[in-house]
Amino acid sequence: KGFYMALSSHQFNITNCFWTHMAYCTIVLVRIIFLLILAGILGTIIYVRYPATRSTPAPKQNENQVLATPNARVVIDNRTYFVYWREIEKNLTLIPNFERKIASSRLMDNCTYGANGGFYTEDFKPIGLFISDGALLSTAIGNATFNGYFVKTDHFSLTRQPPTDSVEFAVQSGPYVTPKSRLNIKNDTYARRVLVGRSGNTWRFLAITEKENTFSGPILADLPTLLGDLNIDEALNLDGGSASAFYSESGVRLGELTPIGSFFCGK
Repeated sequence: KGFYMALSSHQFNITNCFWTHMAYCTIVLVRIIFLLILAGILGTIIYVRYPATRSTPAPKQNENQVLATPNARVVIDNRTYFVYWREIEKNLTLIPNFERKIASSRLMDNCTYGANGGFYTEDFKPIGLFISDGALLSTAIGNATFNGYFVKTDHFSLTRQPPTDSVEFAVQSGPYVTPKSRLNIKNDTYARRVLVGRSGNTWRFLAITEKENTFSGPILADLPTLLGDLNIDEALNLDGGSASAFYSESGVRLGELTPIGSFFCGK
């Protein structure tokens, strides 16, 4: 009786309890330990039985993956560049992506291979001429850097002037480069480069990256040297750096960090 009175009056003392009411204290402590063990068992069961109640880490974004050996290696000024390419086939289409801003990995759901298109403004409008599926989205502009056009009619071509006939697609970009070009680009920086190029009658998309960093690559001024080493007759520089993408079925997946304005889809 005195033990329960002590508890109810909040005067319970564990030391006094064991000296004066050892039997009651032992029972209380055993019950407390039992309840703690039971609570732990029940908590474990609930945790395992209902995993949805656990927090799940957010999935990581798709990372660049290069499971293929580069088609070529080029060294310029002690920098090693890896070059990946994919030959272009006739069933190539140009997808505008300025408004939708769909990730290239999703655009690739319906493509066998692909590469980003040309440049765009800060408000996501194409810079210069842009024709997709015969529809004109943007007209040509005069620009010393964006000085070339990749055009598809019944064949592919790189031109220095906008097309005058009907085309399936056309995109203005630049600079236009040959092995004999001499480029003087203001604020030229090292960045991943994506190009469309011709060697004889063979057309290719090319992605050029640094060996240790897939988002870095050559400065634009080095492109003529690269084209000469790769035996490419002419090429047009497309958007690059963080807004570039390149995919081939050989195992090369180079995704973007910022949205791409357009996408070439090969099937």
